[in-house]
Amino acid sequence: MTPDEPRPVGTTDLLAPELRKLIHELDLPPEILDDIDTSGPEEIGETLLIASEHLLATERSDLSGLLLQAVHAHPPTPEDGQYALFDLICLHEDEGDEREATRLLLEFSDLDDLEPGPAALFAEQFDAQGETDKALRCFDIGARDHLALPAARIADLSAYELLPLQGRARVRRALGMPADAHDVATIAAQERLPANPLEAPEPFDELLEYDAEEPPAQIVAVQVVFSRNALPEALERGWVRLERTEATYFLDAERELRAEARERPDVHFVVLTAEVAEVVDYTERSGLDPSEAATLMAWSEAEVPGDSDRRMSWPPERNHPCWCASGRKYKKCCGSPSLR
Repeated sequence: MTPDEPRPVGTTDLLAPELRKLIHELDLPPEILDDIDTSGPEEIGETLLIASEHLLATERSDLSGLLLQAVHAHPPTPEDGQYALFDLICLHEDEGDEREATRLLLEFSDLDDLEPGPAALFAEQFDAQGETDKALRCFDIGARDHLALPAARIADLSAYELLPLQGRARVRRALGMPADAHDVATIAAQERLPANPLEAPEPFDELLEYDAEEPPAQIVAVQVVFSRNALPEALERGWVRLERTEATYFLDAERELRAEARERPDVHFVVLTAEVAEVVDYTERSGLDPSEAATLMAWSEAEVPGDSDRRMSWPPERNHPCWCASGRKYKKCCGSPSLR
């Protein structure tokens, strides 16, 4: 292949010709093209969306926007196109172009065709714009699988799975609608979760019927990761698993949290970020190997008190700062349901 020839992207049947052509024309970084090349049919859309996040994180927002426009115009699946549009709206918001963000949101009218994951995100955008009726329609779609369950089953859901149901209950309340069985079960499940210092409590107490019994002790699981500032050095020192990269490190951690939360809905998850210097100091004193995953957990148990402000409740509300300290809202960062 000569330098002037376009690099092949994936296999022919993975991308529509129009999308493949646009990707060729964008002159994407080699590492992104490598990820696209090795993606299978079920993950190509997610790969493209994560690529746009990587471009944004490396201060190439113009290229990120062009990639999102391409995926929205020629999506591998309808769900991928909807996520791309949502991310494009968020990109305009982050750049201060509220007019374009609002235009894209309000021109989007195919609400009945929304997939559940994107629907929960669009619901919050419509709610912020005062389009409460549209927000409720989207929350109903985003929570439809759980609404199909008996209300009693809501108690079995994880904190992450509760998010669209919490939004639905909030919007129904704002519209003056009486709480239904799923609202009451959702609020009761939410009240059983430990308080998150990033979140303001919702005024739903009057919907609950409390009993006199003490709630059971909360089981807490801690996920320890390196901070964004510490990650490059931790990677260079070989302290991070080989398959993880700077672009995917936090997304991989989010996936693990979601998988654990689905398996253990009774557990409260906490994220703690570590710095290289404090891990070096601890391992020199303890004799532990900093490249071993268990060492970070041992450090957290020995060095960070259980009531420390550094322990961040997971998941945060979607409109609160992301736990990874990117400075972006959780729903615009690690909290996107596009992570499969």
